[in-house]
Amino acid sequence: MRTILLILITGIAGCSSVKSSAPSKTAADQMLTSTAADQAADMLAHALRVKGLAFVDTTYFDLEDGKYAISAIRYALLRTGVRLTDDRPKAESIVEIRVGALSTNEKEFFVGVPNPRSLDSANPAPIVLYRSNTREAVAKLAAFVYDARSGALISGTGPVHGTAKLDRQEVAPGISWETHPPSPVNERSPK
Repeated sequence: MRTILLILITGIAGCSSVKSSAPSKTAADQMLTSTAADQAADMLAHALRVKGLAFVDTTYFDLEDGKYAISAIRYALLRTGVRLTDDRPKAESIVEIRVGALSTNEKEFFVGVPNPRSLDSANPAPIVLYRSNTREAVAKLAAFVYDARSGALISGTGPVHGTAKLDRQEVAPGISWETHPPSPVNERSPK
């Protein structure tokens, strides 16, 4: 009787797959990398001393998805009271930013039957006893500030790291849960 019940439950258990869109990065990956960038930008801005009106130099921030991180750094600097300009000749300080990493890693652990072979052309879903999937985004940013006229170093910081993680666990067919990344950095008012 138990065997029949187990066969029925296995046969009844449905399979599902969610695909929201097909960009180069999923929405989850974008959320993770932007959260990691926000964290690192906040730490970076609080570690720098900036003199007067500042220009943010992005020459060494050549990255496919770098625009969000650059804006996060600019916003974090503004929140710490730094005044920014887009006109380099008017600047008293130059904030030169660089990126070491801004990407996601994925690790999966799986116990079960990956993709059972079928005699027909349909591809059946894997039989999952346990699956763990972890995606982690890392942002590694660094910067230094120098005087726009003399070129003298005003301040600098070594690399700062921001991270964000998304864990998904699955046990048996159809029983799963996710642990989402924390909310973005709390808003701070200018000093």
